[in-house]
Amino acid sequence: MKGWFRWRLWLWLTAIIPALFIIVWPGHSLVNLLAVIWVAVLGLVDVRVHQKQHKEQLASTIRSTHKQWITVMNHHRHDWMNDLQVLFGYVKLGKQERVAEYVERIKVKMLAESSVSKLQEPHLVSYLLGFRSYPSSIRLDISFEYEHDRESIHIEDQQLGELIIEILSIYRLYASKAGEDQLLKLTFAKKSNDLHIQFLYHGSIMNESLWKEKIEHQLNENSSAQIIGALRPDQLDLQITKV
Repeated sequence: MKGWFRWRLWLWLTAIIPALFIIVWPGHSLVNLLAVIWVAVLGLVDVRVHQKQHKEQLASTIRSTHKQWITVMNHHRHDWMNDLQVLFGYVKLGKQERVAEYVERIKVKMLAESSVSKLQEPHLVSYLLGFRSYPSSIRLDISFEYEHDRESIHIEDQQLGELIIEILSIYRLYASKAGEDQLLKLTFAKKSNDLHIQFLYHGSIMNESLWKEKIEHQLNENSSAQIIGALRPDQLDLQITKV
């Protein structure tokens, strides 16, 4: 990218040449015409190269997105294979009650993933569905609570989606790297016209003061999110008033 800006600077510096011609031969129609053609050619070259750069960057972004989703799909396929193996083991052992319990567990997981996909904010949906594909010592468990059946939660505010992503990223950053089992439960609850978002963390934080500082900074950036209760890692409750 730096090379492109340097090349572009030198390209437009050549416009000094027709400017000097105009100074040396002022009012000369042929010189003026050549100067106009020179600048027009510079503009055309600049536009064409810029379009090429944009296409290359777009193609690179698309390739990166495709690779990310391939990784996500591989993780989901791996999880489904594990679920099938567990079910097959219960069936072989004749443990019908355990089969029913495990199928119910799979059903809950499927409903949660379906609810995540209905959140509508693309970046947030992509991040939540792909959370397991990112290197992390935290296991994320997502659940939804509704006041009415067949209700769904929608997040159309991009800033709110970014806030949730940033909070999850802060948990991942400051979570203890020890071998202990660390679980982060993220719950979306729709109550009247408000959205309540709860983060319940079972684990330890490496630097709680820095964690609080980062969280407070993110909350200050989003005026629609209000914290309920104390700011502590094990339980963070937010109320969103405009959803």
